[in-house]
Formats: sequence, C-alpha cells, structure tokens
Amino acid sequence: MRKRRINLAVNVIMLLFVTTLVSGCHKNDGAAEAPTKGAVPPATSMEYELLEKTEGQWKDNTLDELYAVFNLALKPDRKEGGQVGRTSTMVNEGGCILFMNHLWGYGKDWSGVNGITKEGEEFSRRIEVETDVKVNKVGIIGLVSGGEGYVAYRTLYDDDGGICLYNLNKDFQKTEGFQAKLDVNELFDVMGDPNGNFHVVDLSNGKNVYRVFSPEGEEIFHAEGKYMLTFRAFGEGRVAVCDAEYKTNGETRFYEADLESGELRELSVSKIGAEDKKRIRGYGTYATPVDDNRLLCCTGKGVIIYDSAEGKVRTLYQWSNHGILPTGVKCANVAEDGSVGIVYKDGDGLHYVLLKPTEKREEIKSVAFAVTPEHYNAYQSAAAYFNAAYPSYNVTIRDDWDETSLLTQLGAGDGPVIVDTAITGFEELENLWQPLDGFLEQTGLADELIPEALEFGKIGDVTYGI
Repeated sequence: MRKRRINLAVNVIMLLFVTTLVSGCHKNDGAAEAPTKGAVPPATSMEYELLEKTEGQWKDNTLDELYAVFNLALKPDRKEGGQVGRTSTMVNEGGCILFMNHLWGYGKDWSGVNGITKEGEEFSRRIEVETDVKVNKVGIIGLVSGGEGYVAYRTLYDDDGGICLYNLNKDFQKTEGFQAKLDVNELFDVMGDPNGNFHVVDLSNGKNVYRVFSPEGEEIFHAEGKYMLTFRAFGEGRVAVCDAEYKTNGETRFYEADLESGELRELSVSKIGAEDKKRIRGYGTYATPVDDNRLLCCTGKGVIIYDSAEGKVRTLYQWSNHGILPTGVKCANVAEDGSVGIVYKDGDGLHYVLLKPTEKREEIKSVAFAVTPEHYNAYQSAAAYFNAAYPSYNVTIRDDWDETSLLTQLGAGDGPVIVDTAITGFEELENLWQPLDGFLEQTGLADELIPEALEFGKIGDVTYGI
C-alpha cells in the first residue's frame, strides 16, 4: 500500500473513527454492569477502508442549527514599502470588510478596504478623500446600521482644526457630510443610523463621551461613560453602545441613546443571570444584541444565543463540529434574513463565514470521544481538523464524564466509542477495548506511526490504543 504522511493527531482520530464505525461498541443485552477484567475480544478478519477527503468545493455539514454557506479568507491589501496604520473589520447586510490605513509618509498615506460580499465575491476599494497638506487618509470608518453603506471620520489639519464626518455609499464613494469644531483626544468608533445621524464615541478631557450628530452637524445627544468604546448595529437600524465593564467584572453592557429624553437606556439583554453568564462568557467572547431580549455570543466553543426573556441559552453553531479553530472573533452581525456573518481569526489569518439556518439535515456518522479536561484542547484541535476534512463524519470531544459514570456506560455499551484512558485506566479493562492490529496491518498505518507510541497502547502483544 502507498504510504502517506499526514498529521499524526488527525491520523490517530481517523484510525480510531474507522475502527469504531466498522466494529462498534461492545453492546450488552442485559443490565449495565461495572466493567471488570474479562475475556479479550476475539480477533476479527474485517476489511477496513480509509476515509477519503471530499474533492472539489468545501461543503459544511448540517449538524447544528446553522450551517456555513461559505468560509473564505479575508485577505489584507499590503503594498511593498508602506506601513499599516489603523485597521478594523466589520460585517453588515452586504458582507464584510477589512479597513486599513496605509502609511507611506508625508502626503502619500491612503485608506482602503478589502471585502467579501454575501454572495462570496471578493473586492478591493480605495477610499478617496480630499487632500490637504498633511493627510490623505480616513481616520476610521463604521457601519450604517441596517444598511449597506458606511460612515467615515477624519481629522482636519487646517488652522481651524476639528473633524469631518461624512457618508460613504456601498462603493465607498463620499456622498454628504459636515465639519465640526470638536477638540477630541481620540475617536474610538463611529456608526450611522437610517435617519442620517452620526454616532461617535471619543475620548475628551480624560472621559469617554458618546455623541450623536444630526445630518447637518448639530450635536443632539451627549453622554459620558467610563468604558464606552464601541458600537453594535442591531435590530432594524438601531445602534447600541458597549460599556465594556469586562475590564473589572467580566461583563459587557449595552445601551441605546434615547434622543427624546437625552438619556442612555440599558437593554434588558445585558442583564444576564449568574448561571447563564458562566455559559456564555469566556476568553475572547464577542457579543452583539439581536433585539431587546436576545444576545448573540461568539465564544471559544461556538456561536450561541441568549434569550433574557426566557432565560435560555442555545448553541447555534459549534466551531469544532465544522473544523474551525478560531483564536478570536473580530465582529459579527445578524441580518434581517436571519443569516449571521462573522469575521474570525485563526492561525492562518482572518476569515469571513456566512451562516444560515439549517433547513435539511443530512446523514452524518458521529462518534463521541471522552477525554480529561486537561487534554480537551489538544484533542479538540485534532477533531476540528478531522471534521473539516471529512464533513460527512464527526468527532465530538467531551470532557464532562467522571470515572464512575463513564465506566457504567462503557459496561452497558452506551458510552463514547473512543476513550482517553487517563480517565478510566487501561490494562485492567482489557475486555472493553477493540483490538486494532488487524486495522493497522490492512491499512499499512503501523509503518507511519512511532513504534514506541504503539507500545504504550498494547496489552501483551495486542494493540488496543494509540
């Protein structure tokens, strides 16, 4: 048989997966018994067949409530010789963009975007702005909530100073705007709304300030908050400001400007109970309101939705089920059609994944893998690579079994079919394990694995694990 050099961790999972699909668990017909050392399972003469990767365009599986229409790399536009200034990513009704300032020196700086539409088409645009003596770039750009356009901000360097705020259409061409005499230390974020208002969060005199300007440039709202930093577009053209208290207590609260009363109104969705908070908060969590009561959260494990009215948390899309291993989520948006656009980062860079509701479930062969909490991340990574390569199969990593319950289920034949024996022990439970020697011989994989590693998985002369 032709030898193949493939990732060892994925190879091991593939090996165990095929074995369990063919031979299955040792299902008992009677009541569950605590497993004890017993007869060694008889050798078999089964024929094994290696799984082959699906050729052609990638297709997501339908394990979860959402599935990916596509998952594409969001590539930056870098030119030789220049430096990269401020960057940001955003998702709206039309797709996603990566905004970058390109720094080339006096009078030569410029701003541009690279993006992907909801149809999966890539594009690149240069943002044209008025040239003055010092700068030819935009400070930052932001979304228009509920639409496909954008708003932009730039600092004015003439004698009068101040800032310029203006609208960009979906092709990033300037439409209308205004200049404002505003002395700010730093501008954090900007967003437009369907009424043509400009929402701005800036740092002025040591305080974070949330302002709303009318299309004519009049300041019609002003509020101060210690941690106000960014905006979220939600609902039908609504704007929420994030008060990022995670710096002190692990929370992010969301507020909406009431332009009539001049007050900030906290959304009920940000008032999360202690138990629900444990389920949806974690390192790298990105959260955005869907409406007053629902919060979309992208965590390290997947995309979930929290309903504050019902007090329920539901997983919509689990990353590892689809071969995705994000190191962080940059932005997310729920569109009017129910689709969810997400820009995430992994070891290969930025990606834009477009998720839509799963309408038809397809048959998927699934196997549970029981591991210790300490080994979860290592096995999860291998499982994700496997799931990406073989979308018709799925390995689910679980670390929530204790030894007693796991042994009881294994004795009944109802437990996971792949087990990290750090949980259970190994040699004393020989009657539970399926011999792998026939599989290793027929596939030729034994020659590709480290011999010393194979010895650890043997009881006597029989190989049961890797």
